[in-house]
Amino acid sequence: MAELLIHDGALYHRKKLQDEVLTIGREKTCGVLLQAESVSRKHCRLVRRPDGWLLQELDSRNGTWVNGRRLSVEWKLKDGDVVGIGKARLVFRERMTASQTFFWLLVHRCQR
Repeated sequence: MAELLIHDGALYHRKKLQDEVLTIGREKTCGVLLQAESVSRKHCRLVRRPDGWLLQELDSRNGTWVNGRRLSVEWKLKDGDVVGIGKARLVFRERMTASQTFFWLLVHRCQR
């Protein structure tokens, strides 16, 4: 199952991608809630397609970035893509074992 590894300020967590559509933003109704003021209420969304996951920009004020490039059209996510939303970083993983997730969380918490 695909998931996002999320680094939002001092917080590190993961979100399994179970729904067909996942909205990311500051609004409390979003599936991934990011706190920074630079994040729009509904910033972007992930949409499940038969061939994978698409990232769609929702006309956010500060833009959505993938691997250091500003997103101008929808983007088909690949394993390891890094999505930048404000100061938050979200890493897309196609499949990740529990031990890989634990290691990622441990390494990133130790780097603080």
